[in-house]
Amino acid sequence: MTVTIDTDDCVEIRRIGLKALNKALGMDGTKAFLQQYTRRRGDYTKEKYDHPQFTLDEVLVAMRSTDKEEMDGAAM
Repeated sequence: MTVTIDTDDCVEIRRIGLKALNKALGMDGTKAFLQQYTRRRGDYTKEKYDHPQFTLDEVLVAMRSTDKEEMDGAAM
């Protein structure tokens, strides 16, 4: 079933999204899913200035390092 929604209407999007989550995950699953995105820790506004901007190359090196560490750990 395709639902056409007004993407400018945030209330409508939220209503349809919650309905879809509830149908797919049930009430407890929906609650657990939403809690992953609603926990707020720290001060984003302050922290975004505390951390330097990384270049794409720096991010890729860090990702490759993490992947290698995970692969080495999985081999044990």
